[in-house]
Amino acid sequence: MTAKALARITGPYALVYHDSSNDILYLGRDFLGRRSLLIKTTVDGALLISSVAGPVSGQEETPWSEVEADGLYYIDLASSHASLHQTPTVKKTPANATSTSHLAVLFSGGLDCTVLARMAHDIYPVHESIDLLNVAFENPRIHKARPSGTTNAYELCPDRITGRASHAELIRVCSERNWVFIAINVPYTETMAHRQTVIDLMHPHNTEMDLSISYAQYFASRGTGLASSSLDMIEPAMMTTTTAKVLLSGLGADELFGGYQRHATAFNRNGFTGLLDELDLDIGRLGKRNLGRDDRVISNWGREARLPFLDEGLLAWAMAATVTEKCGFGETEADEGEMKEESELLEPGKKVLRCLAWRLGMKQVAKEKKRAVSKIHHFASEREPDDRTDTIRGANGKDGDGQDEGHPAFDLRSSPQHSKHLIAASDEYAKNFDQGHLPSPPAKKYLIVTCMDARIDTTAAFGISLGDAHVIRNAGGNAKDAYRSILISQHLLGTTEILLVKHTKCGMLTFSNEEARKIVNGHQGKEVCGPEFDFQPFGDLEEGVRGDVEWLRGNGGVLEGAVVSGWVYGVEDGRVRQVV
Repeated sequence: MTAKALARITGPYALVYHDSSNDILYLGRDFLGRRSLLIKTTVDGALLISSVAGPVSGQEETPWSEVEADGLYYIDLASSHASLHQTPTVKKTPANATSTSHLAVLFSGGLDCTVLARMAHDIYPVHESIDLLNVAFENPRIHKARPSGTTNAYELCPDRITGRASHAELIRVCSERNWVFIAINVPYTETMAHRQTVIDLMHPHNTEMDLSISYAQYFASRGTGLASSSLDMIEPAMMTTTTAKVLLSGLGADELFGGYQRHATAFNRNGFTGLLDELDLDIGRLGKRNLGRDDRVISNWGREARLPFLDEGLLAWAMAATVTEKCGFGETEADEGEMKEESELLEPGKKVLRCLAWRLGMKQVAKEKKRAVSKIHHFASEREPDDRTDTIRGANGKDGDGQDEGHPAFDLRSSPQHSKHLIAASDEYAKNFDQGHLPSPPAKKYLIVTCMDARIDTTAAFGISLGDAHVIRNAGGNAKDAYRSILISQHLLGTTEILLVKHTKCGMLTFSNEEARKIVNGHQGKEVCGPEFDFQPFGDLEEGVRGDVEWLRGNGGVLEGAVVSGWVYGVEDGRVRQVV
């Protein structure tokens, strides 16, 4: 009876329940994993269960892991040698346990979070303020390069720009509401000062992307920044901290309504069949996301995220709805009704939300172009894994666009489950493989030098088929790094045309050699990259393309008469344009 009762619980939860009459310990999380619950076994056999891991030494004898969000687990204490010991309870109530509580939104200004803010206006008492928490991080290299007296560099961050614009539209459409825009500006020194705390909170997740995402959520949920409720920039902004205990987040909208670039790619390649397969994959792995990590980070400040797009009722509707009710892919005519003249301006991804925003008066938000989140840590400030503050995001396959499942240990080696997934995918691929006859030399004698970035597919962008080209990939699409392979490709395998392709939002644009060396050496705990080590970053995209093309054209090892051209691939829209 106890198990049946617990199984009927809905909504976000993590529980540990002791059925004293039967001496059974139950534990589990909701099927989407929206609340944190960790477990580990110590070297002496003790089983520890906690919502947080505590301070991380880096020398853990046994690792913590997330309790799987796939049902209830139980331990029969009566039939085992296990016994139950509860750690000491809180001895003192925190000073900030109560407050003048109201509502806040984790607010990048994107479609998902702005629609939530607009809908909250319709149901939340109009005399209550709603805080919009918008975070921007200092990039030391960019900040130092700006002349004194110019626009505040924080105000040039992409999420700050869209945040200000959406705040203005909320004020225009819902003028009776006091919308408080809290500009959370985080200096680099402050980011570093909180680094260990964030690492402890996000544990057992441990990648750079985990850290980048956790920084954003950590400082956003702290909610301390310059507050303004007017569009009049003359009005002085006041430093404040939100009193809200509930933070609305738009996590999940991209997965449910086809908001990622890969959804568009799947449709372009395989039509509705490919799109449906991609959406089914997203929905099927929602419970494998990093929501437990997010819960630990946000709850550090005594706040809790609410995820309306992952509500069970809405999720059930999204799963039952037809793909054309959710997305606009394949539409050839404007929709009937009041949006007929404008619907061609709405992107197909998340079309249902764009139409909703339009009907709620938020027309600029409805027409907003899809832009992925700007990462804030190290060289990730211009990298985007195709999701933003208001989408499910994460590291190494637990969330975000184009990621696979599984997360690594500190040595970054894949788990056995990850290997099984790859093997299964390989078996499926081999079933229909019919290209074993292709010769080794590329049929069209193309050689593409491009970046290793996981978001770009240069052969598909150029319409080049398997067997037609060599593709050399490295960080930044760097010609010098590719030189050995270029010589082999041209002199041993006969390629005659080189296409050098860099891309927008490249991480190589965002860091210096000094910064990169510091990161690598810091991770390893010793100097593995000396002062002479060159990561070959570049500060201007098109100049980087021209410089590499000039180097190739002037290099004596490249075949005489070889055609060398330079291109830029847009990660936002998949288009390529020739630079030289």
